This record gives sequence, C-alpha cells and structure tokens, in this order.
Amino acid sequence: MKSDIRKFLDCTGNSPVDIDCDNVKGKLKAAMLKRIDLQLEELNEKKEALENDDWVEVLDAVFDNDVYQHQDIIDLETVGFNYVGACKAGCINNSLKYTTSKEYVTNWLHELQEKTGRDDWYISETVVWGETFYCLKNRVTHKVSKYWDFPKVDFRPFVPEKFKDE
Repeated sequence: MKSDIRKFLDCTGNSPVDIDCDNVKGKLKAAMLKRIDLQLEELNEKKEALENDDWVEVLDAVFDNDVYQHQDIIDLETVGFNYVGACKAGCINNSLKYTTSKEYVTNWLHELQEKTGRDDWYISETVVWGETFYCLKNRVTHKVSKYWDFPKVDFRPFVPEKFKDE
C-alpha cells in the first residue's frame, strides 16, 4: 500500500519533502499541518457515517485517514526519520502496560486507590492465544493506565539530528 500511496503523491504533484531543499523543517511541518485538517474532515465523516449506520462511508473515511497517515510516514522517512524503529520501540513500551500476573495488577490497583483516594480504575482481563493478560483501565475512558514509574518511550534515536531540539 505504501508504494501505491507514494505513486499517488508523485503523480499528483505532492511528492514528499526533499531532504536537501531549503527549509526542510518548515516544508515538512506545513505538509503535515495541511493533512491534519484533511484527517479531521475524515474523522468527522466517519463519526457521521457511524451515527447513520453508513458502513460504506465508514470504510471510505478509514481508508482516507490511513492514506493521510501513510503520507506522514513517507514524508518522515524521506527526510531521515526511522519510523519502523520508533514503532518497534513504541510497541515494546506498550507491552509493559499489561501483565500475566493478576497479583501484580491487583497490587497496582490498590496502590493507585490508596495514593489518590479515588476508585477510577478497574482490572481488565483478556485471554489472548490461550494466555490471560491483565491491565488497569480508567472507568470513564477505558484508557489503559500506566504504573507510577512507567518508562516513557525515547523516540530521540529515531529522529534525524537536524530535527532535534538544539
């Protein structure tokens, strides 16, 4: 799919930013900001399609958003970002948010409740490939909660030097 999107970009005059062009950061930023507006439009279309049970339009909106995401990835890789490496690091980090130890996640839940005085979390239990996994989720958002000292992903090694803060 990525090669099809790259061909589409080239054929429509929207080729990725040239690493050797003047103001590569500014041009990359402008291209990505433009796509945010397009993605927001697709998200609104997807929401409307879901509300109307229009699954053809849901699929269309998901596809279009995926194309915009691939365009961002192509642009980042073209100017030297290591997107694949960043994805691997992010996935490894995300795997730290769940465990096979119910005891561990139960202790974590009690610690959160004691430290905050709130009951905002619940233990989620899921069986994947015959093994049971546990994580904590927020009762309202159902977002997976992280432990206090949860390590943040270090994406800096995947960013080209010219894009790092000086």
